[in-house]
Amino acid sequence: MVTPVRTPVGWRLLDTRPLDVPRADALGWDIPIGYGADPPELTGRAALAARYVARALARPDSSGVAGRDSSGVAGWMRRHSLREHESCFSFWSPTAATTAAGELASAIAGIDRAPGRATLRAMADAQLIQSRSQQATPHVVLFRAMDAAAWGRSASGGVGDADTLATVVDDGGFGAYLQRCLDDGGLVVPGSAAGPRSVPGLTWRGDLVNIERSGLQCRVAVQHVLDPRLSDPATLAVLAEYLDGPDGLVQRRLRAEAGIVYGGAAVPREDGGVCSMVVGVSMLVENLPAVLVGMRELLAEIDTGELEPDRLADAARRTRFSMIGRLDGPFGSLEEHRRVSAGLVPLRDSVDDIERALRRVDHRPRLSRAHRPAVCFVGILDDADRDQLEATLW
Repeated sequence: MVTPVRTPVGWRLLDTRPLDVPRADALGWDIPIGYGADPPELTGRAALAARYVARALARPDSSGVAGRDSSGVAGWMRRHSLREHESCFSFWSPTAATTAAGELASAIAGIDRAPGRATLRAMADAQLIQSRSQQATPHVVLFRAMDAAAWGRSASGGVGDADTLATVVDDGGFGAYLQRCLDDGGLVVPGSAAGPRSVPGLTWRGDLVNIERSGLQCRVAVQHVLDPRLSDPATLAVLAEYLDGPDGLVQRRLRAEAGIVYGGAAVPREDGGVCSMVVGVSMLVENLPAVLVGMRELLAEIDTGELEPDRLADAARRTRFSMIGRLDGPFGSLEEHRRVSAGLVPLRDSVDDIERALRRVDHRPRLSRAHRPAVCFVGILDDADRDQLEATLW
């Protein structure tokens, strides 16, 4: 079916066809142990355990590390998220949920609890490659530094380095740790009673973190907690959508109008139920003084400035579509279940709250006066640059 569609560059003909996708809910398996429980000398242990489990469940036979029952889940769509206090596996299959839950439980029970040292060394080598790749990825470095500044989290992301991973493999305690993870892990079934998950609370730090990286480019980001009147997921998401993207306020002010940054972004964060906004930009080192002044003016506009009604309405519309898309995705019901069990506002409620969020976002000031901003900088700072960074953003 050919449908005319209006795009920003004019009308286009779009060939649309119905897609028949089997309806099935995703399943989760969550371990209440994350990288935050790794001692400094064993950093990367939780990540290695997650890698081992994921590999075991992905193999279609009983050779190597896979259990004999893993073939039932080997072809499923899957993803994994390692967090500070938990390790979350997500699976999706068109199989009926009741059947899939039994297959997943059987596959997990079949995982070999005593991996050989050669297997662990090979997986540690792969993890070390991942770690080095992440350390060379600018936006990964930036957001890890931002987490360290805002919450005091590890800027390494918990994947470890050559020394710590060698210790994890060679100290002989990994088998017992893996056994504990497998024993403590639990099946997560959307639609079942969502018991509360015990996750330690977070304390806002509001620090300044500098990750030194040489080169012609540098990056700076600042994270603000929102004012309590705007501190809900719907308002946070609408404001972020207004600020972000090629036509968002961040890029319009600092790139299109001032021409002093390569790019910029606004990212909503909802850590521990605290609604905050990250604004980050990349630039040439020589433009840093001008960018710091520009960011100060931009943040003042975000805080107390008037938002353009038409652009705000468009942002709210895009936010609603995005939330509905997340709910309708393969893992939507599972992530909604996890949100509820973590005590967060269900995404479905935020969809219904978008219209009210349009009114709340007009409250000023928008940024909390009770929380010092968190600031991170990736690049080389001399004393004068650091003084200006502290004076303008911190």
